[in-house]
Amino acid sequence: MRPFFRLLGWWLALCFVVGCTGPRGFEGWPSPGRELAFDGPGRLAVIFERSADAARERTLVVYSEAGRRVMPGVQPERARWLSTRELLLMLPETRSASSRLGPARLSESALWLMDLGGRVFARIGTTRALYDAEPSPDGAFFALRVGADARGESSLEIWSLRGDTGRLAQLRRALEAPRWSPDGARLVAAERRQDSEPDSDSAGFASVALPFPRLVLFQPSLLGPVVPLADGPNAGRDVAGGSFPLWWDHDGIWARQRGGLVRCDAERGGCVPVYRLPAGAVIVGGRRTGDAAALLLVRRGGRTSGRLANELYRVDLVAGTGTVLWRAPAGLAIVDLHWVADQDD
Repeated sequence: MRPFFRLLGWWLALCFVVGCTGPRGFEGWPSPGRELAFDGPGRLAVIFERSADAARERTLVVYSEAGRRVMPGVQPERARWLSTRELLLMLPETRSASSRLGPARLSESALWLMDLGGRVFARIGTTRALYDAEPSPDGAFFALRVGADARGESSLEIWSLRGDTGRLAQLRRALEAPRWSPDGARLVAAERRQDSEPDSDSAGFASVALPFPRLVLFQPSLLGPVVPLADGPNAGRDVAGGSFPLWWDHDGIWARQRGGLVRCDAERGGCVPVYRLPAGAVIVGGRRTGDAAALLLVRRGGRTSGRLANELYRVDLVAGTGTVLWRAPAGLAIVDLHWVADQDD
C-alpha cells in the first residue's frame, strides 16, 4: 500500500502546481494573459476568467520587469498587494450539499495571504459574504463590504492585518468600493441614492427614480460623519448617473462616470473629465500604474452592465489619451487587477 500512497501524494502535489483540480473543458487552451504586454514599472496582478459552456476557471497572473508568472493553485475573486511580495486574496468558499438545500444565502468568501512563491499561508477572519477588500496604504488594515442577506443589506468594516487580525470597526450602511486616501486618514466609497440631477435614464419602471452611486467621505474609525462629495463638473453639483471610485492618490480621487474617467477634488468637490471612452464602452475597474499612466478595465459591446472586462486600456493621465493594450479572445475576460510600485520607486 505504501507505493500507492506515495503515488497519490505526488499526484496531489502535481495538481496543486498545474491546477488539475479545476473545471474541466479547458485542455488545450493557451495560458491566459500570455498576449498581455506589461513589463513594469512595478508589479501588476491580473485575474483572468476562462469560460466554456457552464464551466469557469480563474487564473492569477503576476507581471513585472522580470516577466510573467502564473500563480498556481488558487482561483481568486480579488487580489490586492500588501507589499511587493505579499498579496491579500479573496477566495470563494464552497458549502456542503446540505447547506445548499436551505434558504437562499449570499455566496461566501474567505480572505488569505499569499507570498510570491504561491504559498497561501494565513487566513484572515471567518468565511462570510465579503466584497471589495481594499488594503490601507501601509498594509496594516483593510476596508471591505460585508453582506448581511440577499435583500441587499450590508455593512462597511475595517479589519486589522497586524497582531490580532479581525474586525476593528463596523458601520451598518451600504457603502461600496472603499478606497483609502494616500495618507490613510480617510476613505471614499460609493453610496447608491436617488439621482439629484435626473435625466432620461434616471427613471425606471413607472417613472420611479433609480438609485445611482455617489461619492462619500468618512474616517477609518467609522465614528465620524459620512460626508457627500459633489461629483459634477462644478463644485456643489452632481453629475447625472453618478460616480464610482477607482483609486485615490496625490492628484485626487479618480472615478468612473458615464463618459469615462474623471478626477475629483477631495477637498472642494467637483470632478473634471480626463479620458473619454469610445461609444459603447464602459469602465469596470482600473488602477494607476506609474507617475502619469493608468490601466482601465473596459467592457465594450454586448452586455455593458457586466462586471468582467473584455478590453484593457493604457491611459496617459496628463495628455488624456488612451490605447487598447489587450482585447479578450473568445471565452476569456479579466475579473480585476491591482498594481504596486517597486520598493525602490
